[in-house]
Amino acid sequence: VAPLASKVREIQSACGSKVISAVRHTRVRGSGRISLHSSGRAIDMSGNPECIYRHLAGWPGGYSTDYSQIRPNHVHISYGGREDGLRFAHYRSKRKIRMAAR
Repeated sequence: VAPLASKVREIQSACGSKVISAVRHTRVRGSGRISLHSSGRAIDMSGNPECIYRHLAGWPGGYSTDYSQIRPNHVHISYGGREDGLRFAHYRSKRKIRMAAR
């Protein structure tokens, strides 16, 4: 997905971050739904979380907010799917926060 690929390149260049997971055919733990990774609409990145989150300000897609709480440490970033506009902690689907449209 072009906007996601562009954002990934931006973060890699500015933050020195690495993609640790991209396209994979898995299901979301706890829900059984097919992961957005399966369609290329999600990636996981590790690196400097402050820098990554700074580059995600205003991002219309979704991303996780619990970098240091999961192993391996990473930010899940998505675009063009059910997570658009969401800022969430992994494995806490009932606590997802919908951000106001900007």
